[in-house]
Amino acid sequence: MTIAEHNKNELYEVFLKKYPKNSRICEMWMEATNTDFTFANMSKPNFAVFVNYLQSHVARSSARTYVAMVKSVLNLYSENLDLQKGWDRVLSVKADESQQVYLSEEEIKRIVDYIPSNEIESIVQRQFLLGCLTGARHSDYSQFTTANLQNGKLVYVSQKTHVKAELPLCNVAKAILQPESENTYKYGFQKSPFYDTDITKEVSDPTFNEYIRLICKKVGICKKVRLYRRGRFEEIRKYEAVSSHTSRRSFCTNLYLRTRDILLVSKLAGHKSATQTETYIVCGMESMTNNAMAYFDNFR
Repeated sequence: MTIAEHNKNELYEVFLKKYPKNSRICEMWMEATNTDFTFANMSKPNFAVFVNYLQSHVARSSARTYVAMVKSVLNLYSENLDLQKGWDRVLSVKADESQQVYLSEEEIKRIVDYIPSNEIESIVQRQFLLGCLTGARHSDYSQFTTANLQNGKLVYVSQKTHVKAELPLCNVAKAILQPESENTYKYGFQKSPFYDTDITKEVSDPTFNEYIRLICKKVGICKKVRLYRRGRFEEIRKYEAVSSHTSRRSFCTNLYLRTRDILLVSKLAGHKSATQTETYIVCGMESMTNNAMAYFDNFR
């Protein structure tokens, strides 16, 4: 049964006015719920049936898009509709969890030792290292200056969460933020002819990710990794999975591997809760302490 076989109703008309090429979504609603695509039939039971139908008939990414379209139209009229409480939670498709990578301490040191070949590489290298060594977000570490140094610590307020973070500052980070210090020469940063470039110079996200992957490739972060991404498994070179946010994951994961103290990691990363921090710790079974592993070893 198609839309053409029904009298047009207001919901159908406003939906097609907003999404003129997507009448198929209305048809799938009718196929799934056996009801017309009308405001009167917008109920939580029908939403649940519709979502299940989409997930079994189209790709998850498409299902999320279609659901978002319906939700967008309903939100326009939500004040005038008697929608049941929690309807928006029912009318939703969870995104597939995607695996992420982190850089080990040894891999981070390779980036420290790298001598940039151009100005953008120099900016990206130093900004990314600040992220790895402070756990700050890209929006924060790209703006760090000597003004963030207070009594040997790095102090900043996150632009995103407005949470204050304060943490020890290692010598590599000091070398980056204080170009004339002895640490600059200790770690060889002055060997780059582009080291005088303003570290806070803006680099777009796509360009940043392109250059940090190139740097990682040049320093040999090239082992094959198998990751679950975008609904399927992919086998890629590790550098291909690196982005500006990898620095924050690397900080949280490496610090957790050393301390096993998620509350400490959460505090230093400027997270509001340890639950949020858990999503940034991407190590596998090797993260378990000897005591924890002993439990599993006992049953081998």
